[in-house]
Amino acid sequence: VVAATNRPQELDEAVRRRFTKRLFIPLPERPTRMQLVANLLKDQTASLTQKDYQRVADLTEGYSGSDLAAVCKEAAMAPIRDLGSTIQTVTADKVRAITLKDLEQAVKGTRPSVDPEQLRELQEWNSQFGSSAS
Repeated sequence: VVAATNRPQELDEAVRRRFTKRLFIPLPERPTRMQLVANLLKDQTASLTQKDYQRVADLTEGYSGSDLAAVCKEAAMAPIRDLGSTIQTVTADKVRAITLKDLEQAVKGTRPSVDPEQLRELQEWNSQFGSSAS
């Protein structure tokens, strides 16, 4: 059985005992955030450099994978929104590429879903009850 929770501290002792492997999955680090954004945008037309991906990774410290997906979805909508009323007559190849500016705007409108205090509690629980990675 595999299970996941954002509230392991609410599990009683009997449940903890039945799950012998308790793994804490931390928020993605900078290189992982860069790779996640690149992967999330791989099927999109984007005009981004390695330096742009680094900038996005810096802006998204504390973001979860789900938060990054939301940022990328929002950034991907910017070129579509720019079309305005011409959207019905424009072909897909005429839509502009996603830019760093689109991602920066998306980050401004997408806050991280993990509260720093909650993260601290999860890390504390992990140090007390978590399994060491092997």
